[in-house]
Amino acid sequence: MPQTRTFIGWDRPLCETVPAFLLAEKGAGLLDLRHTIVVVPTRQSSWRLRAALPLAADARGVACIGPEIITPPVLLAPPQRTGVASGFRSLLAWTAVLKAAGADEFRAFLGAGDKRPATTAWALQIARQLQSLRQELADGDLALADVADRGDALEEADRWTDMKTLESRYLNQLTARGLQDAVAAKLAHVRDGARPADVARIVVAAVPDPPRLLEKLLARWADAGVAVDILVAAPACEAAAFDRWGRPVPDAWANRHIALNDEDLWLEASPADQAGRIARSVAEALKTQPCPAASRPQLAIGVPDRETVAPLQRALADLRLAAFDPQNRPFSQTPLARLVHALLALRDSDGYAEVAALLRHPDVLSAIGNGAEALRKLDAFQAEYLPVKLDDLRDREAADPGHRPPAVPLAAVAQVRAWRERLLQDDLAAGLREVLQQIYKQRLLDSASRADATFQQAVTVFDDCLRELEAVGPDAQDGRDGADILLARLRESSVKPERQGEPLDLEGWLELAWNPAPLLFVAGMNEGFVPDGHVGDLFLPDSLRTRLGLRDDRLRVARDAYVLAALLAQRRSGGRVILIVGKTSTAGDPLRPSRLLFRCPDTELVARAKKLFRETPPPGTASAFTVGFKLDPGLVPPDGLNQKRRRELSPTLFRDYLESPLQFYLKHVLDMEAQSDREREPDALAFGILVHAVLEQMAADPGLWACADADRLGRWMDGRLRELARARYGARPWLGVELAVHSAAQRLKAFAQKQVAWHAQGWEIVEYEDKKGRHIVIDGVTIRGRIDRIDRRIEDGRAVYCVLDYKTTDRAKMPAEAHVGPSFGDNEFLEAARVPKELVANGKNDKRWSDLQLPLYREFVRTACEGEVRLGYINLPSALGDIAFNLWDAYTDALHASAMACARAVVESIRAGEFRQAGRPRFEGDFRGVLLGDAAKAIELPQNPWRADP
Repeated sequence: MPQTRTFIGWDRPLCETVPAFLLAEKGAGLLDLRHTIVVVPTRQSSWRLRAALPLAADARGVACIGPEIITPPVLLAPPQRTGVASGFRSLLAWTAVLKAAGADEFRAFLGAGDKRPATTAWALQIARQLQSLRQELADGDLALADVADRGDALEEADRWTDMKTLESRYLNQLTARGLQDAVAAKLAHVRDGARPADVARIVVAAVPDPPRLLEKLLARWADAGVAVDILVAAPACEAAAFDRWGRPVPDAWANRHIALNDEDLWLEASPADQAGRIARSVAEALKTQPCPAASRPQLAIGVPDRETVAPLQRALADLRLAAFDPQNRPFSQTPLARLVHALLALRDSDGYAEVAALLRHPDVLSAIGNGAEALRKLDAFQAEYLPVKLDDLRDREAADPGHRPPAVPLAAVAQVRAWRERLLQDDLAAGLREVLQQIYKQRLLDSASRADATFQQAVTVFDDCLRELEAVGPDAQDGRDGADILLARLRESSVKPERQGEPLDLEGWLELAWNPAPLLFVAGMNEGFVPDGHVGDLFLPDSLRTRLGLRDDRLRVARDAYVLAALLAQRRSGGRVILIVGKTSTAGDPLRPSRLLFRCPDTELVARAKKLFRETPPPGTASAFTVGFKLDPGLVPPDGLNQKRRRELSPTLFRDYLESPLQFYLKHVLDMEAQSDREREPDALAFGILVHAVLEQMAADPGLWACADADRLGRWMDGRLRELARARYGARPWLGVELAVHSAAQRLKAFAQKQVAWHAQGWEIVEYEDKKGRHIVIDGVTIRGRIDRIDRRIEDGRAVYCVLDYKTTDRAKMPAEAHVGPSFGDNEFLEAARVPKELVANGKNDKRWSDLQLPLYREFVRTACEGEVRLGYINLPSALGDIAFNLWDAYTDALHASAMACARAVVESIRAGEFRQAGRPRFEGDFRGVLLGDAAKAIELPQNPWRADP
C-alpha cells in the first residue's frame, strides 16, 4: 500500500492537530482504531496525545477505541521470545571475549597487550562502549561489520576491523549457547520479520528525526499492505523542506531566517539564574491567569539543558508549584541502588568502611531498630579503636582489660556478619533476595507516596536484572565478575517517574510542540543543547556519520531549526515564546548561545550578538554564603543540656570558656562534637592518651623512673607502647596508626634521656596521675582534675615541689605562652581575664588569661604540698630536639592571685548562664561548619540555659 505524507499545519499545537487528523474520517458514532499504531517522538508526547485524543473525540461526539500510541524504539523492538540474550548475558559474553584477547591481538583498538589491565572492570567499560556503538549503528540499519567492510574508505580502518572481529567472537559466544544478540535480533526483525497481522495502519505523527531503521521497517510493511501515513507539522507550502519521511531537509533549513523578538531573548549567568528568572515571570503570570493544570496548561517550560531542572523545581516549589520531570531517573540514584551497591561492596570486602557504609543506609537503620543508638555506639568505638575489619568490631571489645571501651552495637554487627556470610554463598541472586527481604520485611507501602512509588519502580528494575543473573546460571553466580556485571546492568537501567498531579511539566525540546500552553519558556538555548551535538565522538565523528547516513550535525541543525520555527508559529497569533540563554554551566564553564538565535537578517545580526554575548551580573552564588536560618538553642529541652556544668568543671574547660563562651556552650552544655568514621590514625587526644598510659606506668615503678640507664628506659617504654597499641588497635592496624606509634616511640626514646637527666638533678616522682584526682571548690562549683605527676627534691634542706603536665602537641609551647595570650582589646567579655602588665615579664602589650590549667593545679596542691610549688610542662613535640622539662620560672604569687580571680569570674559567669559572647574564636575545626564565620548570623545567642534544676 502506498505511503502518504500529510501536512497538518503548525499554527496549532500537535495535541490538537494530530487528534483532528485521526478523527477527520468519522462523524458522530464509533471510531475503531484498534488496528492503528500512532508513532510519536517521545514518551511524554505519547502521554499528551493519550490525554488529548479522548477529549477531542468527545467534542466531536465520537466514541474512539484505540489506537496504540508508541515511540519508535517500541515499534522497532522485535516480539519478545526466548533465545535472545539478555543485557546481562551480553555483557558477560563481551567480558569473556575481551579478557581472552591475546596480547598481540587487536592492537589498533585495544592497544598494546602489556598495557591492558585485562580486568573485569576494564572489559566492562569497553563492552558498554561497543554495545552503545552497535545500538547507534543499528538505528542506521548498520552493524560493525557493515562499517568495517568499507575498507580503505574509512579513517582508522584497522580499528574498525578489530571491532568487527571482536563482534564476531562475541556473537559466536552467544551462538554457542543457543542465543541471539538483541541488536542482531532487532536488525533481523526489521529486515525479515513478519508484520503483526492485526496492524493495518501506521501513523507517524510529527516525528522530526525518524531513525533510518524505522524507515526501512515502514517501507517493508507498506509493501506488505500496511497503510503508512506520515504527518508533518507544517503547512503544505513547506513540502519541499521535508523528505518523504517528514524529516527536515538540511539544505532547506541551513540558512532560513527565524523571526525572534529581541525582548523574548533573555541572557542569564547560570542555570540557577535562569530558573530564578523563569520563576519570577511565572509568579507575575499567575497574577492574571489561573493556576496551571496538567490537562489545560497556561504556561510551559522546556529544559533542553538538564542542569536547569533541579534549580527550576526548587524555584517553582517556592511558588507552591510542583514541577514534574518526565525524564527517566537513573536507577543508580535511587536508595535501593545505593543499598545494593553497599551490599555488594560488603560481599567483596569485610572492611570497616564497607560495614559502616551499609549501616548508615536509612533502610538498614530502620531494619535493625534503634538505628541512631547503633550509629552512636559505632562512631564512638571507631573513634577510639580505628577498626580495620568487620571482625575488629568483635575482637577489640575485650582487647584492653584495663580500659572499658565504648560499647559495640553487637546486634547490628552480628546482623551485618550474617548478611555477608549469606552473600558469600554460591547463589548471588538468591543471597541478595534473601538479605533484601530481611531488610524490607517491615516496610509498608503507601500508594499515595511518591517515595514508595519510586521504590516499587526500582524494585521492578532490580528484580528484572536479578532474573537476568539467575537465567545465566552458575557461570556468574560466584566470584566477583557476576557482581560487577550486575552493577553494570543496574547502572544502565532507569526508573520511570510517577506523576503525582503536578500542574507543570519540565519537558524536553522535542516534546514542546505537543504542549498547548500559550506561554512557553525554554531554558538552556545553548550550543550542545539546541542543537544537541556529539562533540568529540570517539567512534563516529561527524564526517563519518554523514558518509554512513547516520544523524549528523546538518540533520540535527535542520531538525532543531524546524522545531523552533514550529514553536514560534504555534504561538504567533496568541502566545509567546521566551528563550533563555545561559552564560555558564553550574560548574562555571562558558556556554555559547545557540546558533539558531542568529538566524536573523544581517542588519540585526550585530545587535543580536551584542545582546547575547554581553556581560551578565555575576552568577547568584552569593546565596551559598547566606545563612538561611539560625540555630536556636532555646529549642533544646532541659534534659538535652549537660546540667553537670553548673556544678562541676575540669581545669581544661576554663580554656574553652576564655576563648569563647559560645563555643563552650556548644561543646560542653549541648555536648556537640564532630563525628567521623573516616579517621585512619589516632587524633591528638588518642595519641596523647596512648603516650600518657606509658608514662603513667613508668611513674608507678621507681625502678624505671629512677633508672640511670636511658637506653634501658627507652627500650621498656618502646615495648610497652607497642603492647598498648596492639591491644587498642590490633595486630594489623591502619598505616596511620603505625606511623603514630613510630612517632610516639621516637618521642619516648628522646624523653628517656631527659628523664634520666632530670632525676640526676635530684627530682623524684612523689605522685602521679591519681584515678580519683584532686579538687577544689570555687563559689559552690567543684573543680576536679588529675595531675599528671608531682615531683619533689630537697633544696637547702627544704622540699620543693614541681607540678608537671605532659604535652604531646606537635609544637612545643612554654607554660607562659600557653596560659597568657594577646588581649582581646575592645572585644574583651571578661574583665577579670585581663593580666596587668606589671605581672608579665617584658610586658609591653596588654595580655589576658587564655588558660588556667597550671594555676588551678597549683591551687589543688596548695595545702598538700608544704613548701615551694613550681609549675611546668613536660613537652614531647614532634621535633625531638624540643623535648624537655619546661618550667614556668616567672610564675609569681601575684600572677597566681590574678589567675584565681579570673577562675572565680569564669565560674560565676558559667553559673549565671553567660554564654552569649562569641569572644574571638577562629571558627575553625569542629565548629567552622556550624558558626559559618559569623556567630551572630548563624545562631540565636543562648539565654541562661539553666532553666530547670538538675
